[in-house]
Amino acid sequence: MKWKELAEEQDKFKKYLKKTYPKLYKKLGVPWQEGGMISGIGVGPGWFKTLEELSVKLEKIIETLPEDKQPSAFQIKEKFGVLRFYLDISNEEMNKLIDEAENKTSKVCEYCGKENAYISDYSFWMKTLCEECHNERKGSNVKP
Repeated sequence: MKWKELAEEQDKFKKYLKKTYPKLYKKLGVPWQEGGMISGIGVGPGWFKTLEELSVKLEKIIETLPEDKQPSAFQIKEKFGVLRFYLDISNEEMNKLIDEAENKTSKVCEYCGKENAYISDYSFWMKTLCEECHNERKGSNVKP
């Protein structure tokens, strides 16, 4: 994936998530000053599959809860080379699923989705990347 295409892919994926998982992503697109998500979804397309797998499971749990106890995604980002997924409220079952997804991303390239990736620290910003994406990133002088 070319780095300039990243924003377009993220925008398409955000729209898809909001439409497909309306309870989980009800705050997506709402300004944070009005109680919306902070920063939307700040991860690369290589993790979209993991994020979708997590979303399916969380949406099913949310649908079983009373409306006033239904959590929604608060922030989704990359930090220290792995996925960070935050809900405004959660339970043990949800936390376990989130932990599994976060751990999975530590070995999957954030940009192309290849397995056996590693944490690259080029430019002092840690990213989980395969060798090819690491070299492309390094050659492009793109920071985070």
